[in-house]
Amino acid sequence: MHAVYFCRRTIELPRKQKLQENFHDKIKHSFQKEIENTNCSKLLISSESYSRHLEGDEINSLKKFLESFVDKFKIIVYIRPQHEFSISRFPTNLLFGLKKMDVLGKPTENPIYDYDKLLSRWEKVFGKENLIPRIFSRKEFPDGDIKKDFLAILGLNFSQFNEVKNLNESINIDAQRFMVGINQYLPWHDDNKINPYRGNIFELVSQNRNGKGLLPIREETMEFFHYFSNSNEKVREKWFPEKKELFEVDFSEYPEQVQQYPEIDYSAFKIFADLWSKKQQDVLAHDKTIRGQMYIINEQYEEAIFPLKEAIEIKPSNLFALQSICHTLLKLKRYDEANEYLRKAISFFPNNDFFKRSIEECE
Repeated sequence: MHAVYFCRRTIELPRKQKLQENFHDKIKHSFQKEIENTNCSKLLISSESYSRHLEGDEINSLKKFLESFVDKFKIIVYIRPQHEFSISRFPTNLLFGLKKMDVLGKPTENPIYDYDKLLSRWEKVFGKENLIPRIFSRKEFPDGDIKKDFLAILGLNFSQFNEVKNLNESINIDAQRFMVGINQYLPWHDDNKINPYRGNIFELVSQNRNGKGLLPIREETMEFFHYFSNSNEKVREKWFPEKKELFEVDFSEYPEQVQQYPEIDYSAFKIFADLWSKKQQDVLAHDKTIRGQMYIINEQYEEAIFPLKEAIEIKPSNLFALQSICHTLLKLKRYDEANEYLRKAISFFPNNDFFKRSIEECE
């Protein structure tokens, strides 16, 4: 069996602090089970996280893990001009809460653009003979299609696969500016946790505002790209000696001056963010209430308690969640807890007959 690695799409690999023995065994068992349910001769894992996050010891741990399932490896890595890579990542940065229209950022802030170091890390573990670097450019692909290029490397026939549309499209400038405004008041992280009230706002924006995004000015773009000249030259010499330059770049499409747009009115975004958060709280509380009620229908009363408690924590006046958790705690004869929730419920619904009858039962 062959394992082929295509470092472009996202499959999260746990960081090394999580690769403890129990977690490792659980993943290995799940992985083995999934493989056994297929009749395949090649194992394909596709992830852009590998290029971003893995250091040498983690790459080595990955190889040792996969050696239980495969005996040969090929690593396919697509690289592109660093400024193009950075611009393509800008919508993702907005998804994760970026609060300014900074398309490029600083080249020194992110090591993922140093392709020489990236390839060297993987070469050290897997060997040069197993690395296949490719230039990410339509000019390099058969019919300008990366899917055809990728499948050709694997020795697979493109005609045997169903055509799929590109789901990784950029958002236009208006959408980018909108997300910058939203991110001021709806952060992706809140108290070091993913903000549940942010909801799917980025997905909604992406579905309705596809198009060309903001381009950085030409001088700034050229400086960003040339910052990596030494690294790119090392990659060319080692992996693409037939080329005069690693990348063919054209900066003519980048504006010479900063594009001017009206100043963002953040006060309007605060109002929208407050309304959106309130709606997301209602949706989240409703979903958790339904989950709890499904457990009750199946007479899984212990399992019902946790989602119902979460629903009430999100929205304390959630009538259905309060009724459901009181009913469940009474079924389990946990009268002290039931009494606590009944008193909370009566504070919101003093005339509710169910709560009044139930609190008498507890007493």
